[in-house]
Amino acid sequence: MSKLVLNALTFAILQLFLFSNSVAMADAGGSCHFHGRKEANEETIIRCAAHHRNRLAKKGTIDSLWTSLNHETLDKVTSPKGKPEWRIVYAHPAATDESKKKLFMFFP
Repeated sequence: MSKLVLNALTFAILQLFLFSNSVAMADAGGSCHFHGRKEANEETIIRCAAHHRNRLAKKGTIDSLWTSLNHETLDKVTSPKGKPEWRIVYAHPAATDESKKKLFMFFP
């Protein structure tokens, strides 16, 4: 597959995490269900990202090696629609395929 196709596929998969147009809001229990009134904190986003990363690896969508890596960065960014969202990035520096060196996850 070409790099463009792989990048488009990666982008499409990550768009599954964009469920709303607002910043991630955690419910009272701090679960990964973002519909509460309190904005989700970094700890919740890190935990939820790991949960979704592990789920994707278990399904075979991404390589299982990603489950052993810690996130590289976590920050708030503005989505293409102008809404704030969390971005968490995992890095796999030993990957030989340039398009598989980083895993980006977004939480609205």
